[in-house]
Amino acid sequence: MHLIFLCAFSLAIFLPVFSLISKSSSELLKLPTHGKNEMQTSKDTNSRRDFLVSSTVLISFLTFKPKSSRATVYFDIEKYGDKELKIATIGKLKQNLRNFMGNDPSLIPGFFKLALYDGLDYDLQTDAGGLDGLFDIKDELANKALDAVLTIKKSLQRTNELSLADIIAYSGAAAIETVGGPRITVQLGRTDQRSGQPKEPYPMESVTAETFKKAGLGAREGCLLLVTLGELECLADKAIAQSKSAENGDDDYGIDGPDGSASIPDTFGSSSEIYGSLVGKEKFGGNFLDALVKGKEVTPLGKAILADDQLKAFALKYAAGNKSTFLKDVSDAYSKFTLLGSQFTNRNS
Repeated sequence: MHLIFLCAFSLAIFLPVFSLISKSSSELLKLPTHGKNEMQTSKDTNSRRDFLVSSTVLISFLTFKPKSSRATVYFDIEKYGDKELKIATIGKLKQNLRNFMGNDPSLIPGFFKLALYDGLDYDLQTDAGGLDGLFDIKDELANKALDAVLTIKKSLQRTNELSLADIIAYSGAAAIETVGGPRITVQLGRTDQRSGQPKEPYPMESVTAETFKKAGLGAREGCLLLVTLGELECLADKAIAQSKSAENGDDDYGIDGPDGSASIPDTFGSSSEIYGSLVGKEKFGGNFLDALVKGKEVTPLGKAILADDQLKAFALKYAAGNKSTFLKDVSDAYSKFTLLGSQFTNRNS
């Protein structure tokens, strides 16, 4: 049935076009004869115009490339109202995410991993995919994070209708900040993708530099994102161990400060703990990189980085470099990642 339709469509397009081109070409090839009146000149001009139009139609048809069934990531920058409403919305979201990670530190790398799975299906060639809330994840930890995200979305929808894609994108940044990493600005306003077939996700422990290049990122950004995931996994494991130690009474301090004094925030709280205490004692930095370059407890993710020459080169560079540069580049890489395939709109467009 589709073949019959395609043939009929092709005939409907090509026959008139070739007819016009044939007619126009034959008239253009005629040599002008002396003594012709102005009507002949007008006729020649119209023939040339018809020929150009016909040629343009034919070229457009031959070069037509159908769009993917999945669109790019559409942003409505006015989705959540004015500045005050956006701040309130972000505050509630961050508080909920921090609470979940505080109760279950395994969600720290889980949220970040979920964001990677959603966004890394972006295809630079087809301009399809990205952080759009449409994915097919078989990873246990990422699915655990997805359950938490759906719970948060449901709890907020009474007053703040957040898209699933926005919560996932923001949760990755919140995970980094929850363990003392840089605060990353995430553009909100995504529209969830409701249709289309999600691509089969790459196992995160088998991605290469080429995986990121297909998505429009470089090996440097790829290395930074994978190292960040490794760092979050490392810090989450330590936080879980510390929590178990505290339950057994082996911890030096609980909710009080390390010097034994009570931690009493001011009216607004510190900038990093306004939405709750940071998780774990150690902060985001070079824990994973140090273990990686020294060959200590190399995880499957670490082995994937070391197995790829391009990723390994950047990992060694950041391990030997300045920490502040590493933190800034992590922030830039995640920001760039969250905007893959983005197309901005507003309510008036």
